[in-house]
Amino acid sequence: FFVVRTEAGFLIDVTAPMRDDLVKRLTFYKLRAKVAIEPAGSPSGVFAIWDGEPEDVPAGGMVVRDPRLADLGYRLYADTAPQWEVGDYAAHRIAVGMPEGSPEEGSGDFVYGDAFPHEVLMDQFPGVDFTKGCYVGQEVVSRMQHRGTARKRVIMVEGELPAPGATIETTSEAGGETGGKPVGTMGLSSGTAGLAMLRLDRVREALDAGQSLGADGKTMTAKLQPWVKFGWPQG
Repeated sequence: FFVVRTEAGFLIDVTAPMRDDLVKRLTFYKLRAKVAIEPAGSPSGVFAIWDGEPEDVPAGGMVVRDPRLADLGYRLYADTAPQWEVGDYAAHRIAVGMPEGSPEEGSGDFVYGDAFPHEVLMDQFPGVDFTKGCYVGQEVVSRMQHRGTARKRVIMVEGELPAPGATIETTSEAGGETGGKPVGTMGLSSGTAGLAMLRLDRVREALDAGQSLGADGKTMTAKLQPWVKFGWPQG
């Protein structure tokens, strides 16, 4: 989620299915602090802006730059929809390689609670703080950061893409059919572009062996997002 400071306090931008759970969780840690944590009545809408600077912002609207990646542009918080050209944000997000989670399998690139921050690239953009105090799971996350032990990552795939949740495998040595070693799970896609949670070492082995990747009779290729700071594991 994103945290935006306002005159009234802080606005937390969180995916709708997780809103009530986040309010409940934050309220649990409030203790004696004199702070109200509740769903926002206004602004009532969240809009994404990319491929240009925000203009003609609705009255009372608030624009902030998306903190994750410059290509994602801006986010607008407003009560009324802007009169702009409508684009496919999901397709744009997938095209730039930014993962997005979901509380249920098959409706996102990963399931909340089932992935480490490194696996969903939070170490590659300002998604996790490695200098703050203690938090649940800090030891494991810190170990992955300092030892470089993140074996799985959400990376880009292209080609004939299967449905979300499909198991991706290497091609077998006989005839190039899938049925080799499993390497990960398919996320969301738009056209021939998609995202998948993949074991980087196994994908590297497949590349070195001249094998391709596939699922449900469809073949694909994998590549790292141009903005990530890690590379393929050394063979």
